[in-house]
Amino acid sequence: MKQQIIDTQKDKLLGIILSNKHWIKEFLKAKNFVDLCDMPFVFKLSIETQKTMFTARDFWKIMYGAHIRYNILLHSRHGSIAYSKKCKIFWNEWIKEMKKFNSNKFNSQKLWDITDDHTSIKSFTKRFINSWIETIFSKKFNTSKLDELVEKQEKNNKLSRSKLKSDNEEKYKNWEGIDNMEFRFNNSKIIVNDILSAGREDA
Repeated sequence: MKQQIIDTQKDKLLGIILSNKHWIKEFLKAKNFVDLCDMPFVFKLSIETQKTMFTARDFWKIMYGAHIRYNILLHSRHGSIAYSKKCKIFWNEWIKEMKKFNSNKFNSQKLWDITDDHTSIKSFTKRFINSWIETIFSKKFNTSKLDELVEKQEKNNKLSRSKLKSDNEEKYKNWEGIDNMEFRFNNSKIIVNDILSAGREDA
């Protein structure tokens, strides 16, 4: 299985990692995708692979704020005020990180090149992402404008199933939606562990 993945995915991250036993060890030490991007072996990969990984990592860092605003809106309307306050702490921490974020190093065109190579995305979602990134990179953090973007995206995406609509009678207690974006990291980790386990059994 290991050699098959290396042969068929030699240009993919999983295939590249499996080709080097030292990289496998470092990969398995990573706790999540963001942690993986800081592993020493990553800086030995091709520049193109590094760009893809860092673009994915930074994209999640930027868009995580939208998920925080979503939960603040949701809990202020249909959930726990206490949890909404907790999310506001997350928001303030995220703003601190974004104030330090070097927007000049983020390549939006690279983001969409990667996206177009792997999936299709609805036009309204692409507009939302571009508008969110543009607003965040202005460093103004206008919550009214950002909440408007989040609410519009939720409405466009979920239509009548939108949890933010005023007549939603459900009550929420915890985080709703995505709280991390692992880019199949956990699945890849399972595959690598299974391959190592099979290798030990065959030895």
